[in-house]
Amino acid sequence: MTTEIKEKPINLKVPSFKFFKEFDFVPNAQQPKANIKEVKRVQLIFKNRVKISTQKPKPFSYFGKTKTIYAGGLDLSGTFHEVSHFLICPEKRLEFNDFGLGIGFNSDKKTPIKTTERTSAQEENLACFLEWVMMYNYLPEKDKKKRIFTVMSHEAFYDFEMNDYINISNRLYKLRGKMKKKYNINLIF
Repeated sequence: MTTEIKEKPINLKVPSFKFFKEFDFVPNAQQPKANIKEVKRVQLIFKNRVKISTQKPKPFSYFGKTKTIYAGGLDLSGTFHEVSHFLICPEKRLEFNDFGLGIGFNSDKKTPIKTTERTSAQEENLACFLEWVMMYNYLPEKDKKKRIFTVMSHEAFYDFEMNDYINISNRLYKLRGKMKKKYNINLIF
């Protein structure tokens, strides 16, 4: 990945806590089905920033050697989630399959874990939060709440409280320099 992205900047507005608490979660809501059109849309959004293949994983969701996300079989939120992992992953772990976090959501094979369990859990929470931020910015208004909260209800964030929001958004805030410099992505708080 080059350090200077010539593409127009991507501006991601981070929604307020109020947005996340506006209505109740649906614990067993139906996840949207895999959608190749949505994967291609994410490819266009992150063009020249993140390599995303529409092929199914072989055997990893993220292949470190080529720095490619294999999003075949994923929907919009799953693809945004994998992109989120890529954007927040420390540079030294980008060379490892599935970001050195063990088995990926869309992977067929387990990879060695290259970080602590605590760091892995914190990174997973941050990737989920950044996924929701991306969905907030790119979903049509009519689909926004339904799709984001369907995803949240499946990711054990249905008890998301103000302290959680503050902690996670602070961690994301600390990454804004890296996101701007390396990927030309502006996080707007």
